[in-house]
Amino acid sequence: MRGRAAIITQNVRLAELIRAELEICGCQTEVSSGELTSLEYDLLIVDTDTVTSVDLVGRGVTVTVSERYSESSFSEPYILSYPVRLSDVDRLCLTVIPVDIGEREDSGANENTVYVIDSSAGIVQTESALVKLTRTEFLLLETLCETEGEPISRERRGEILGESDGNKVDVYICRLRKKLEAHDGKRTIVTRRGRGYSTSLVLRK
Repeated sequence: MRGRAAIITQNVRLAELIRAELEICGCQTEVSSGELTSLEYDLLIVDTDTVTSVDLVGRGVTVTVSERYSESSFSEPYILSYPVRLSDVDRLCLTVIPVDIGEREDSGANENTVYVIDSSAGIVQTESALVKLTRTEFLLLETLCETEGEPISRERRGEILGESDGNKVDVYICRLRKKLEAHDGKRTIVTRRGRGYSTSLVLRK
């Protein structure tokens, strides 16, 4: 479990949308129209268009959802624009709820371990964050990890991705590297001059 979240709204469709995404991110989530079952949460998402009175003081980080705001993503104080974008919910989880891989019971785990949370959605967990990858990025990560540190050439990457343009393959690698390194800046994919790319990451499913 990644954290506890509550969605406070009378909009059933909105609640189902946000709840599904929070649970994909690993949050234990409850939905309420105003009455909360716990005194403390990691994240409280409040639809102020349908709920006008609820005691939130000291219960956790509060996020507002409202049609009255025009922001495309949340900011401080945290706001989700309506209609809600799933990408914003993902970023909200990454920003608000800390990740603790130490909670996992895996004696073989280390700082280079990347866990697959949802392969179909491309969600993986690094040492410091949940990361959402495209299907192509996830496939590249799988391939890099399978080689156990040996570099894979541009041609081999192109064969795997069904892509003949080597420059496009390099772009995919850059995007993958940027996502994996965005939260702690640690080098994850190394360029081996004349040989290709390699990684010391270990993928656990």
